[in-house]
Amino acid sequence: MTRFRMLIALAVTFAALGSAQTFQAQLTGVIRDATGAVVPNANITATNQATGVSASTTSNDQGLFRLPALPPADYKVSVSLKGFKTVEQGPITLQVNDVVNLPITLQLGDASEKIVVSAAAEALQTETSSVGQVVNTRSI
Repeated sequence: MTRFRMLIALAVTFAALGSAQTFQAQLTGVIRDATGAVVPNANITATNQATGVSASTTSNDQGLFRLPALPPADYKVSVSLKGFKTVEQGPITLQVNDVVNLPITLQLGDASEKIVVSAAAEALQTETSSVGQVVNTRSI
């Protein structure tokens, strides 16, 4: 009977760990060209501006991308694909548990050309209904 209780205790412990909240944020979006058509196989890189650490992914057949498990920080996002101008956007501020949708439009052109978007609009979170708030030391 003790072995059975031990197995139950382990199962409950792992279940609790699996449902623990995370502090990390996500970047999602769709890559399109100037005509509105989706762009597959685009290279997306998000670089943490404080640490220089970057995370990369590639858009799928529907032009969708997702960069999960990003620590809260300010990021610069770069999107590139042969035959299109490279697009850089940022700073994009990710906070605790944010899921930010970032649609990006690529323009035809030489890959050596670059478009930089420096005025960032307020990020609209349509991926989740959760509400969060960053608490700074002054609030505490």
